[in-house]
Amino acid sequence: MSFTIFGKVVPFYGLFYFLGIGVAALVAVFLIKKRKLSGYELTYSAIFAVLGGVVGAKLLYCLVSIKDVITFIKAGDFASIMKGGFVFYGGLIGGAFGLWLYGKCFKMKMTDYYEVFATVFPLGHALGRVGCQLAGCCYGVEYDGFFSLPTWCGFYDPNTMEIVYYGWGPNRLAVPVLEASVLLILFAVLMWFYYKKPHLKLNTTIYCLTYAAWRFFIEFFRGDEARGKFLLSTSQWISIAIVLFVVGLLLYKKYGKKKAVVENVSESVEKTENATPVETETNAETVETVQETETVEAVETTDTTENKTE
Repeated sequence: MSFTIFGKVVPFYGLFYFLGIGVAALVAVFLIKKRKLSGYELTYSAIFAVLGGVVGAKLLYCLVSIKDVITFIKAGDFASIMKGGFVFYGGLIGGAFGLWLYGKCFKMKMTDYYEVFATVFPLGHALGRVGCQLAGCCYGVEYDGFFSLPTWCGFYDPNTMEIVYYGWGPNRLAVPVLEASVLLILFAVLMWFYYKKPHLKLNTTIYCLTYAAWRFFIEFFRGDEARGKFLLSTSQWISIAIVLFVVGLLLYKKYGKKKAVVENVSESVEKTENATPVETETNAETVETVQETETVEAVETTDTTENKTE
């Protein structure tokens, strides 16, 4: 579904896609001020995230549509591959990898930036889903009741199987609109946590677990092309993987790091106990020297400060 302006055809899907990016970016600007983060770092990390998201979304599309991709390759029709769809989860995973890569390349701790992106992402995603509803993609099963809407689709000639015209089709469960509603609620919750409970830094975890659980559920009501194999859809398997990964990461942070600290302390104690008197005296002298150095530096710093004040 599209409209024409100044002689140019503008698809609603693209319009809402870029609108989502713009609105999310605008909100992110206000969020970084709350935690006094760098706008420079936000901008360049976002570039890494977008590039990673585009590559990830396209790669996952190629994997889940491998038969179509092979057909296009055999026909030498590479343009159709590039024009083909993008898969949301591929974009999400690729974007997260892009942020991680940015942190590694520039040796930055990305926790606060993850929090910002996780907070604004549901807002941009919600607007994108409105575009999906207007484009006639990601639709639900045929259904004529509460939260059902007609679907924009192409009508085919039964003889040639070519699209004759586009128009409104049968009523279906409005999955994109339903998902947009859930995402807006999630965005409101994450905003509350960001401003009221900043010390917890739970937004990334809340987003990942909540959206993965929601996506697993709503997949049962999708009515578009084949959703996957092996009992569940591709998105449902990825949702399970995300939940397991996040839970595993939380358990590691809670128990794995504590265990590592305890082991390091135990090793230090054993080394001290097994050290010879000479080593012990040397260690004590080293500690005293370090303390004396720190004291001298502190005094020098104080003198410098007084001089500046004068």
